[in-house]
Amino acid sequence: MRKKQLTKHKYKEKLIYIFSLALITLTISRLIFIAKDSNYVEANQSKQCDRTEQLNLTEQKKQLLQGSTNNNQTLCYQLSLQSELQFIIDSNTKVKLQSPDNKVSVLQGKKDLVQQGEYLLVIDSNHNYEININTKAINNSLVKNIENSKLSKTKTEQFTASSQENNLSRQLIYNQTIPPRFKPDKKLQNIVDNIIAIAKQRGLKTDKLSISLVDLNSNKSDCCTYASFADNHPRYPASVVKLFWMVILFGQYEANQLKPGTISEKTLIDLIQDSDNEAGSLILDTMTNTESGSALPLETIKAWRAKRDSVNLFFEKAGYTNINISQKTFPIPYLKMNLPTGRDKQLRDKDLKLREQEINPIRNYLTTYSVARLLYEIDSNQSISSFYNNEMKKLLKRDLNQAAWKNKPFNAIEGFLGEGLPPDTNFYSKMGWTFSNRNDAAIIVNPDGKAHYILVIFGDDKSFYEDKKFLPKVSELVYQQMTKD
Repeated sequence: MRKKQLTKHKYKEKLIYIFSLALITLTISRLIFIAKDSNYVEANQSKQCDRTEQLNLTEQKKQLLQGSTNNNQTLCYQLSLQSELQFIIDSNTKVKLQSPDNKVSVLQGKKDLVQQGEYLLVIDSNHNYEININTKAINNSLVKNIENSKLSKTKTEQFTASSQENNLSRQLIYNQTIPPRFKPDKKLQNIVDNIIAIAKQRGLKTDKLSISLVDLNSNKSDCCTYASFADNHPRYPASVVKLFWMVILFGQYEANQLKPGTISEKTLIDLIQDSDNEAGSLILDTMTNTESGSALPLETIKAWRAKRDSVNLFFEKAGYTNINISQKTFPIPYLKMNLPTGRDKQLRDKDLKLREQEINPIRNYLTTYSVARLLYEIDSNQSISSFYNNEMKKLLKRDLNQAAWKNKPFNAIEGFLGEGLPPDTNFYSKMGWTFSNRNDAAIIVNPDGKAHYILVIFGDDKSFYEDKKFLPKVSELVYQQMTKD
């Protein structure tokens, strides 16, 4: 019996020895791993923060952390990742990242993270840093489903991460960099003068009026004859700005900066045919890799504005002047924004501040010359490519038969240039209006093609909004003059 007990005791000692040896081996291996892996550091090092800022990461949220740390100062960002989300962090300098399981790694460059919980981002002293954080749904959809019945059916787009990258260092430029050589013409100028006379007779403010008229059938080898009034005066374009957004989008498709079809055909129809602000918001965000949201710190809003300004640079580097098309049009129901708020409101301030009361807010502005030039380049197949020019013309084409528009609320014909034309006219237009202005821009071709011209009129005053017969009357007059011979 005693012999059996001794044997059992020796067996236990042997098991303890084997277990201890295995534990020592595992510990040594872990120490070797830590020594070999320079990206692993002690977790408690990350907790030595002189200043900590908290960031809540939500779906479709992009943030830029930018600045510098002082001597002997450690800056920390606490990141709270919600369920069913992941985020991509891209840092230009080495930072420490403590994950929810308290493991800490040294990060430089891009890393995808999906573990839910609290992260701590640690930036040591004497560092200039720039850190991009992009949060998205785990299913890799970069556009959340909008809980609006209209948008959930027609405007929610699915994008890949690559299509959202907006590399400002390789800024896309409009391909037509030489402005057309429009020639002044006395006959056309008489027509423009008649428009001004009509405006005066109707009590409209002509100091708020701009006009461009281009005869596309004029006998000029380098095209075309032209007449104008205050055509280089910047005015608020309202939804005419969406014409320019359409061109940029197709330019990005052509240059493979966005995958063709990223924006659905239905959303493009909403943008141009119905002048839908929700479609415009989604398209502007997609093209510039930005989104509306709360106010941003100065160092962050500057980078955000630079992305939005890329739409201006697209045309400015091609010789377009007096142009600002970087701001959304309002209201935008799915964002519950009747007016600019947060960062969209900051964009309207020259110092990028969020003030309670706006002082001389910066708004979108265009000239009738710029609009006429763009329509000319679309009509003459010089804009983007032949394929996309045809796509743009399809979107701009309007049916002037009353049955197509008469009972349609907020249509693009009634009260605008199209109402003053025969129903068989070939008419391509983009109008825009608010309670303080009324604008329209159109390519007009009579049935036999002998009259072919562009007419752009901006009335940047409440009086033009209220006078819904001015533009139809003017359009009728111009059509009669252009077809008279």
